[in-house]
Amino acid sequence: MASGADSKSGSDPFKNVLMFVDAYRYTRGAPMLLQGSIASELSFSSVDWAGKSLEFRLGIVSDTPSNYDLTPDAETWVKADAGKVKWSITPKSTDGNLTLVLYSRSFTETMEFRCEFFTADHPWYPNSKFYIFTPTDNGFFAHKGNMFISQSDYQYNIQLYPEGRELIGKEIKLTLEGGDGVPEVTPSGSRPMGAGGLKWYFSFDQFAKIVPITARVEGDGVPSTTTFNFFPSEGATAKIV
Repeated sequence: MASGADSKSGSDPFKNVLMFVDAYRYTRGAPMLLQGSIASELSFSSVDWAGKSLEFRLGIVSDTPSNYDLTPDAETWVKADAGKVKWSITPKSTDGNLTLVLYSRSFTETMEFRCEFFTADHPWYPNSKFYIFTPTDNGFFAHKGNMFISQSDYQYNIQLYPEGRELIGKEIKLTLEGGDGVPEVTPSGSRPMGAGGLKWYFSFDQFAKIVPITARVEGDGVPSTTTFNFFPSEGATAKIV
């Protein structure tokens, strides 16, 4: 996700924004996943906006302008209520993408992000959700998310919970991918998905630096894989070993 924040002043009115598609939280830089032909609530909120009279407009960049329905439409300014603003968006197809741009009447910076459409029979997106623990943040996050991490001596926790019964009983495995310095994940190997989900842990406490990694999840008999990404935050360090 790109932001039009003022790079010279360092000011970014979207710095503390929380983004949701229905009950799924998204992080900046991660694509928002929208199920085709289904209306989803797209919402943005920030503690920095609470108590202020702010209006926002959601612009859309798409090669096929008729490929979605947006309410209120892209020309309408929406007043934030208690620091939150929302729209309803419905992709008219199950295969495609578009770029959304959030504008405000009160500041010139904008926030741009990408959306991807998926089908109702996607093997992972409608059938599971991630719960991520870090020292500074935790919660349910959508697939293909991005999380920034800063502490090497913390045991990061990735959980995958089933939604419905499609993944129950499937043998599920998580592996960490990246360049040099990728930590081991615990437990390793495949385990059957139960109603309570599965948990994995990793830490950089035995490494000289924190490196970008991708947590890739695959399942026996499940077509394709799904991912969640971790990146070192600015100034992140690890102890020298």
